[in-house]
Amino acid sequence: MAYEKILAIDDDRFFRTLYEDLLTQEGYQVTLAESGEEALETLEREDFHLVITDMMMGGMNGIETLEAIKKIKPEQTVVMVTSEREVKNAVEALKKGAADYINKPIIEDEFRIMVRRLLDRSRLTEENAQLIEENLEQMRVLEVLSRAQDVFFRVEVDRLLDYLLEFAMAETNATRGAVLLRDPSSGRFMIRAKQGLPAPFLEQGVELGEGLLGSALAKGGPWAFRKADLRGKRGGEELDPLGEASLLLPLKDEEQILGALLLSSKVDGNPFGPRDVNLLLTITSPAVFAIKKSLPFEKPETPTPIPPAPAITDRVYLQDLLDQEIKKSHRYQRRFSLILLNFEGIKRELQASGLWNQEKVMEEVSAVLRKTIRAADVVGALEGREMAIVVPETEYQGAITVARRIHQALRELFLGQELLVSPLFPLGLGIACFPEHGPNIQALLDRARSTMGRAAEGYFRYEMIWECVDRLLLEAERSQEVHRSLTPSIGVSALGSEVDLSREVKYLESEREHSTLSRFIEDEVRDSLLVEGLLYVGVGTMSRLKDRLDKYRDIQALGTKVFVFGADDWLDWDPGDITPVIASDPDILRHRFLLYYGIRASYGLMVRQKEEGSLAGFFTTNAFLVNELMKKLKEIYL
Repeated sequence: MAYEKILAIDDDRFFRTLYEDLLTQEGYQVTLAESGEEALETLEREDFHLVITDMMMGGMNGIETLEAIKKIKPEQTVVMVTSEREVKNAVEALKKGAADYINKPIIEDEFRIMVRRLLDRSRLTEENAQLIEENLEQMRVLEVLSRAQDVFFRVEVDRLLDYLLEFAMAETNATRGAVLLRDPSSGRFMIRAKQGLPAPFLEQGVELGEGLLGSALAKGGPWAFRKADLRGKRGGEELDPLGEASLLLPLKDEEQILGALLLSSKVDGNPFGPRDVNLLLTITSPAVFAIKKSLPFEKPETPTPIPPAPAITDRVYLQDLLDQEIKKSHRYQRRFSLILLNFEGIKRELQASGLWNQEKVMEEVSAVLRKTIRAADVVGALEGREMAIVVPETEYQGAITVARRIHQALRELFLGQELLVSPLFPLGLGIACFPEHGPNIQALLDRARSTMGRAAEGYFRYEMIWECVDRLLLEAERSQEVHRSLTPSIGVSALGSEVDLSREVKYLESEREHSTLSRFIEDEVRDSLLVEGLLYVGVGTMSRLKDRLDKYRDIQALGTKVFVFGADDWLDWDPGDITPVIASDPDILRHRFLLYYGIRASYGLMVRQKEEGSLAGFFTTNAFLVNELMKKLKEIYL
């Protein structure tokens, strides 16, 4: 059922009744006005999704009514109703901002369609404007977070508290404020920094549960209040030095309340609202960690494994951000992705080398991430040695691109500085996309950890490509019921019922399956994808190319770079633009493969003839797997 509100203006009772009947039947909320003057009074009191006005009316005519509406509500959608002889006036109305016009006599079906179309357009415009505003607000929050972190992690505690108060007052336009911290010996919350407040204010501090401030602080959440609402309440006199509107925000982590931020008297006189609270939570997140590092608070037995270094927010803010992204995705039908990073493997190797310094490592990681991720992406610390990166308005394939960039940048950081001696890079990495991989935060985290776990067991714990292939083919011989999960980028219908693509890795047992998949990859790259990519073709010996050479030349001509790997037993063939990679390596001779890595899709097919004559092989659409196989081939043979 529709919910939109429509204002219909006509000095003819017949047409007012007609509009009411037609629009009410469609489920709209209809308000009627007999004149332009009455309509303007109504618009001063209420908002409407659509205004319908007659062109010729007594008093203010339609053009005059339109002009008056646009003066008070420039974005209001207005439809003009005219007679055929008034088309000139209708065109004039369009120039002055009318969204459309319709002629009398009104044809009911045309009228309904026009109203629905304009309401849909108005809704999309409103949603896009709101989305832009939300994104701009998020960018502002991230910019403030970055500035705050740069300062908070570089100053001693007293200066830190001054900076925190200055940041908070500047960003919320407050004119008075104070920072309270809990005294470890007395347990009372004492003022440690203040601006615009008299010396005697809260001189004895505040105890949790004591008075209005203490009670609000004990609840652990933000408290926005007005002085007028506190008059007559017991303990309200202690807040007399504050202005008419104030805000109390506890400074806390997951275990305890460390202090509070108290702000008052905005420059414009307005009360503090949700946007102020959201911004302050961003600022206080790094401040809380810096305060804990500097002061002797009671620390929990299990410390936070990853400190929120610059560019890394804490778990509380990250959870709030994920909640916001899920709500935004539901509202606008847009996706976002989550990338998990786990540094446990890196920690083990650095510890073995005597080089593990958690704070220094996280600072270096933070600096790399800041240069690598986009401005809209947010990094947060989770449990253990995990980080999560929220990638807004990005589908799974886009998240793979971001993850690959992060993986390469961190690999260069650790291997480039020779911090890790192994040629392998033990970074755990997993991806999940909303809503495909789960309806809530926990489901997305579970999914990302699941893919991360498989990678950790994974394909590439060996240095050489053929060891990786051996492992995959060994799995193929053991079972066809392993490595489930990722939905591939092509469907079963693309290959018919012969091949089941419900798995991330499909294991092959017959030459028939191999031939079907080979033809599919070749035809898909040549006829459907039509974009730049890389195709590695392993033929064992070049003479096997005879029947397929023209197809590979076509693929090369369309923009995909083709490399053919094998022994040269075909002396008179002309490779043209195709790049032959001549290798007599026994491993090349006994494997046939097709590896395609492109913008829109990735395919991998690898088979090996076993001694008894049967075939073992696998097919995958996993971009990471294909990319790693191609990188290892390049390292050895190119």
